[in-house]
Amino acid sequence: MSKQSSTILEEINEEAKKQAITWQVKARTDKANRELQRPKKIPPPKCHFCEGAHYSWVCGPISKIAYFVDIDDPQDEIDTSNLFPIDTLSVDS
Repeated sequence: MSKQSSTILEEINEEAKKQAITWQVKARTDKANRELQRPKKIPPPKCHFCEGAHYSWVCGPISKIAYFVDIDDPQDEIDTSNLFPIDTLSVDS
């Protein structure tokens, strides 16, 4: 092989490498752009108290609970006469 043909082959190989890198970068960029354009799927709200289709912080039945503590162990019993009912702590006035 002559010296001139080897430099031409080297140039072709270098150009092929550059094009391969360009196509890979373009494919990744296009994929990232498609991901950004795709609408996000947000799950519907679900209450952890009543299993309703609303968030837990807006649940109506939670305000009807009488006391914060319900203890079955007699050793750890708390005097419930001095506990505040939840509805007295309500911010809605």
